[in-house]
Amino acid sequence: MASSTSVQQVPAKRRRLCQEDGVMPGTADIPNYNIDEELLKAYKLLMPNNRNGIHFLMSEEFHKEMFKQAKDIALDYTDYGIEAKYIIEDFRRFLAIKVFTADTNADKIEPNLFMDTLWRAATDNATFYNILQERLDMVLRRRDSFGGSAAALNALYKGGAVMEAIYKIHFNEKPLDPVPGPKITLRVDTVLGESIVIPITTGWSVARLKWKLIENATGIERNSMRLKFGNLTMDDNSYVGDYSIGDEAVLLLDRRW
Repeated sequence: MASSTSVQQVPAKRRRLCQEDGVMPGTADIPNYNIDEELLKAYKLLMPNNRNGIHFLMSEEFHKEMFKQAKDIALDYTDYGIEAKYIIEDFRRFLAIKVFTADTNADKIEPNLFMDTLWRAATDNATFYNILQERLDMVLRRRDSFGGSAAALNALYKGGAVMEAIYKIHFNEKPLDPVPGPKITLRVDTVLGESIVIPITTGWSVARLKWKLIENATGIERNSMRLKFGNLTMDDNSYVGDYSIGDEAVLLLDRRW
């Protein structure tokens, strides 16, 4: 399970890929859904034989069913940029991983706190729960209790670690972490002569920070970005806090050739 030393609020792709209404409406591959090809590829790898299941996870029906619970969660994390659409996207990814691991009996992977809250809401609605299982073409169970034994807690930890490992492999980032880090403000100087001031938390991943820079129209594609703090080149899979970066620190953004 995620720890307070590995904190991330809104992983990068969600900020770019999630539309304001939370629905990803059109590609040639999934009609009427506007989903980034990179993200779609991850879902295809996790659910290779279930195009209808992917379609449902991206649907307005799925989004609307999950929105109220996700919005209630997001209210507690407004200062950290966590919005309902990002929490819903994380839950989508969790369900895709359940399909990938054939986790019918809830004994292979475990959700984190955000995922589990939406998972409980989904299973509490019998009609939606049945539709979800039908569309994903598998039985989906949620474990209600783990007990307090060392063996049970160890299984819980291992299930969370497996989920996070698969998540990172397919989505190239870590899941949302409900433990926020300290808030700081960074100044990012670019090779184009611009300076961008960004309020973040130390729990932001470097990957998320790069997507935020794309939002600021830096003119540099994410895969070509190189962020440096002093003489250190920052790795996408690390966190801002890993570099002991304090408030009002200055980073350099240039292009990787």
